[in-house]
Amino acid sequence: MRKVATIFVLFLALLGAVASEPTLRWRNYEFREISALAALPTSIQEQLGAHISGLGGIADRGRPFNSTDVVDSARPMRRLVAAGQSGDTWLVALEHGGIASNVEVYLFSSGVQRQHWVLPISRPQNLQAVIQQLPAVDPSEG
Repeated sequence: MRKVATIFVLFLALLGAVASEPTLRWRNYEFREISALAALPTSIQEQLGAHISGLGGIADRGRPFNSTDVVDSARPMRRLVAAGQSGDTWLVALEHGGIASNVEVYLFSSGVQRQHWVLPISRPQNLQAVIQQLPAVDPSEG
């Protein structure tokens, strides 16, 4: 009986940790951070070119890519920085290597790209760092 009680308490603690997963607010969204390309919907992966190998592809977060202008044609020029999900809305940040290094950010809603920004920040560590660089208000809403 004691084992069952212990397992039940651990289950509740795990459930509480999942339920309290931190979210990041931006505009009218609350994004839950995603840390792998595979977690993005297939349609978004295809639009971004995640299925392409070599220079045109995308490296997963933390994986090698061409971060400078010394290019290895077997590696992609872009790498996932972070992504976030809020319902059917996705925010995806890709680090683009090369001499003009930058971060490209895409906003998808219902699988369709709605907005795109190019940010002059380098080496952001997470979605929060990306969101801090985005405009707080959509100019089309004003």
